Formats: sequence, C-alpha cells, structure tokens
Amino acid sequence: GQMAIARFLGPGTLESRVGLTFGERPVMVPLPHPSGQSRWLNDHANRARLEKALALLAKLRAEALV
Repeated sequence: GQMAIARFLGPGTLESRVGLTFGERPVMVPLPHPSGQSRWLNDHANRARLEKALALLAKLRAEALV
C-alpha cells in the first residue's frame, strides 16, 4: 500500500509506481493495498497497472527459481 511504498521509495503516487520495479537487489515491486474499501482499483488504468505489477512479480519469481 501507499504507506509501505512511501516508507521505502519516499513520497509519490500509486499511479507513478504500481507496475514498475525499483532497485536491483532487492527489487521492489509496489502493490496497492488490497483493502475492499479502496477505490483505487475501480479505475481501469489502475487495474492494468496492478496486472503489470503481478506479471513482473511472476517473471522475477521464475528467474529466481532458475
């Protein structure tokens, strides 16, 4: 969520961070908070950002298992 992201990356918007990677070792892949009260995922563009972030995590996981 935003609080954890800000803790490690400093201030910024979820829109500018979710779907991207930061750092090399460790690699950080910001994700939105999964709260049902959050309206962030109601926006189609934000859902696309989340899908991209999850795909990045899957790729990183697969690379780590090789």
